[in-house]
Amino acid sequence: MSKENYSHASLKELIFRFVKISSTYGGFKFISQFGAFFLTPIYWHYLSPEDYGTLGLIAVLQGVITPIINLGLHSSVERFYYEWNEEERKYKIGALWLISIIISFLIITAIDLSSEIIFPHIFTQVPYNPYFRVSLVTTLFVSLSFFPFVILRITEKSKQFGIYSVFNFALTSVISIFMLSVLKYKVLGVLYGGLISALIMGVFWIIWMYKRIKININIGKIKSEIYYSIPNLPINILEAIGNNFDQYLLEKYLGLKQLGYYSIGNRFGTYFNQLNSSLKTAWFPMTYKMLSQKKDFKSVLPSLSLFYFYVLTIFALSSSLLLREVILLFAREKYIDAYQFVPLFILIYLIRNFGTAWGRGLDLVKKPQYTLFSTIPGVISSMVLLYIWVPRYGAYGAIYAMLVSSLIKTFIYVLIAHIFYPRKFPVDKVIYLCLTCGFLFLIGNNSDLNTFASILFKISIIILFMAIGSIITFGYKNVISQVSLMARKRFNNNT
Repeated sequence: MSKENYSHASLKELIFRFVKISSTYGGFKFISQFGAFFLTPIYWHYLSPEDYGTLGLIAVLQGVITPIINLGLHSSVERFYYEWNEEERKYKIGALWLISIIISFLIITAIDLSSEIIFPHIFTQVPYNPYFRVSLVTTLFVSLSFFPFVILRITEKSKQFGIYSVFNFALTSVISIFMLSVLKYKVLGVLYGGLISALIMGVFWIIWMYKRIKININIGKIKSEIYYSIPNLPINILEAIGNNFDQYLLEKYLGLKQLGYYSIGNRFGTYFNQLNSSLKTAWFPMTYKMLSQKKDFKSVLPSLSLFYFYVLTIFALSSSLLLREVILLFAREKYIDAYQFVPLFILIYLIRNFGTAWGRGLDLVKKPQYTLFSTIPGVISSMVLLYIWVPRYGAYGAIYAMLVSSLIKTFIYVLIAHIFYPRKFPVDKVIYLCLTCGFLFLIGNNSDLNTFASILFKISIIILFMAIGSIITFGYKNVISQVSLMARKRFNNNT
């Protein structure tokens, strides 16, 4: 199968292609995440749980601003790239990119000018200047990477994408650790490390883009692309608020130390979410490409979605079981209180990622505005439940509120996707995967063994799930035939 054309590719070839692309992204992300794990003891040595509470609150601002800073104009590049001819791509991408820079600058400037009025009423434990101000400027420079990374993804330049990502991680880490260990800046050391790294990479991305586009701001020629992106703005705003409102509200009821444990639990949950980021980086461009090239796309999409979800469950189970040992090995007892939140955060992200696997539909028919029908109920339920449960149950109230709201939003989102782009949905296989994953997690999580024995036992449980999950996903006969084929090939090679 040519990587340029999926029109005659079989399901097996498509799966191998998806695995190859996403594993390339995942391999580079693993390098970054492994590096993050390796550097965690250094950060934990210089930062206290209270410091992580401060960083968690600052992350709330970044989480709200990042998805909306440029109106999501880069999403149009991903959706329309293969519908543009080669010449008009340069003009359209150039116009969208330049407009996005102007809008990003105006939004950040407006927030900064109104900071003295707004922020004292939002955050009471962390001052705007310098903490949130540094974070805002960093977000502005980080936004310069949105268009380049979309272009690298949609053109399947996975190696370049990975190299740039790893370099950015390494640059940020080196500067941050220097700030922490030598200059003793603590929280500001982490923030300044991110700012300096974003500034350096921002200059690089400006040069990178300038070589690949033609500057032309003709709104008339990018109307359809803007109309596609603009409906995403209220969706992104609502999702950003819904996804970050928990830490904002917890700041009113928890001290920075407890908020720090909560933030660390969420951070470890996001390590699992990075897997979905790797898969999604390959998944979206592949679906758009197959939509335009493959006539039987609708019939193969359910099988690909099921495989996508199967991979997610493997890593969800692995992360939930093994991160306790990771925390113990890195920090002994200092941060072990954070683990109580880790499996729950991973479950939240798994539910949301289920929507990524099965929610392709509105984007395929170019009607993203209907996503509001899932976003609004999700956000409303989240905020209402947070207001009710956080004062009563604290951090657990916040997590349970997000679990319920994630279920509501994902269910509606997948339902709408299948209404607008109907195809088969294998309910029985999805249920079997979920029940098997949950049952094996309970067995592994309730084991009472020493650290080394626990790791071995949990790895055996993960391998067992991989075997059972493959049978559920592909069918018993297909799995046996593939295993037999591999065995015969190995036997023939040995003889």
